[in-house]
Amino acid sequence: LLFEEPDDLFWVGIGKSADRRYLFVETSSSETSEVHYLDLTDPEAVLRCVARRRRRVLYDVEHREGRWLITTNWSGDREGQGDGAGGANVPSPNMRLMSCRAFPDSEDAWLDARDDLYKVMFDGGPEVALDHVQPFLRHAVAIGREGGIPRAWIIRYGEEECLNDVIGFARLSFPEESYDVGLGPNREYGASGVVLSYDSLVTPLQGLLVDMDD
Repeated sequence: LLFEEPDDLFWVGIGKSADRRYLFVETSSSETSEVHYLDLTDPEAVLRCVARRRRRVLYDVEHREGRWLITTNWSGDREGQGDGAGGANVPSPNMRLMSCRAFPDSEDAWLDARDDLYKVMFDGGPEVALDHVQPFLRHAVAIGREGGIPRAWIIRYGEEECLNDVIGFARLSFPEESYDVGLGPNREYGASGVVLSYDSLVTPLQGLLVDMDD
């Protein structure tokens, strides 16, 4: 037995990180989540917690080159400060993208992920909704909404010793004004191309291979 969730309000699921290094065990209710991880490269590894559950904090985790990529509604604002439990999170309108070095109980180290101009990429505000981030060796792809339309963003990182330095951040553009775009099956962590699904009211569903370096 690796993990057991005694609270009936929480469901439990498992999945691997994109680089296949970690097994994630996620337990979540509609308002609160907690993720544990197991290092699959270490035969002696035990489950460790990415960040202890905090009331009304939802988060998902991915791993890329020694860092957590965290999608969360954590706003840093609290209510009920006098209840003896530190208060509950006042959720951001949308998910924000945060990052920190990959280590257990890392909640106090989360920082907003920033682009090559040191601007916050996804701040959890009402203008942009972030749904998911897919990491690759030298890139990451973010899927969400802006202006009510599904969108995709490409994050480019440096090479060799600069693998965690963001060197580019851009939203993909498409010729149609209204469309639907999402992630296709992307199994190769080291790939430089990402497969997206794309369709609209006049365009049948298709798969697009996008060169993330272009």
